[in-house]
Amino acid sequence: MATAFEFVTDQLSSIDKLIVLLQQETQALQDQDANRISELAKSKLDILVLLNQADQQLQNHPQLNQQKQNPAFQAVVAQVQQKMDQVKRINLNNKKIIDLNMAALKRLNHALQSSRNANSMTYNDKGQTHTSPFLGDDITA
Repeated sequence: MATAFEFVTDQLSSIDKLIVLLQQETQALQDQDANRISELAKSKLDILVLLNQADQQLQNHPQLNQQKQNPAFQAVVAQVQQKMDQVKRINLNNKKIIDLNMAALKRLNHALQSSRNANSMTYNDKGQTHTSPFLGDDITA
């Protein structure tokens, strides 16, 4: 069985890989590269599974309480916490990019709908634009 210190250093390595993937995801989101975003999501999931497994093994490790007193162990744990804060910041930034892209797509959708047939555009119960090819067809005035 690996030592508690090895589990923490493995987590640190996995987090470094996750940071690289998140940075690549940021670029893919900015480029609106859907295929790359999908690939990165799968890779992120794999790393998150590994991190979760290592975390569970670490929590159940018999040497954990002893290692918590070790200054080298404490230093690596502090690095893990710092890197996880970095992961959270990058994730928040990526979420903002996603939200902006979604809003832009929504505006584009509305613009396309209104330009497709301005005479038949109306709004649905949620306030979204909706076009109907039959709007006004039954009026005989």
